[in-house]
Amino acid sequence: IVVMGGTRPGHTTDRVAASLARFVGATRIVNATSVDGVYSADPKKDPSAHLLKQVRFETLVTLAGKGHRNAGPSVVFDPVAARVVARDRTPLNVVHGRDLPALRAAILGESFHGTRVTDE
Repeated sequence: IVVMGGTRPGHTTDRVAASLARFVGATRIVNATSVDGVYSADPKKDPSAHLLKQVRFETLVTLAGKGHRNAGPSVVFDPVAARVVARDRTPLNVVHGRDLPALRAAILGESFHGTRVTDE
């Protein structure tokens, strides 16, 4: 298990995680964030947003948007990192970082409350 934060100003922790996952040949990435997972829209702005339990890599890329983002703005997952994860086909588990049972389960590859991003 490798745990990462930011390494350089302007690089998001998502991008660092995606790059490191590629480098070490990780079997999955667990993104502990401030929401329960990937939503249909920003749940902090849209009360009708709903949690997506599973999404395909291409959907993540679409939801993350296109173009470069610096560290700081709140998006579901950094757009560059989303493209890296999609290209490498590295499964991504997105969980709320304060939901410790979900975080533990996501790390262990068990069923968890959050979103699983895969080819399926």
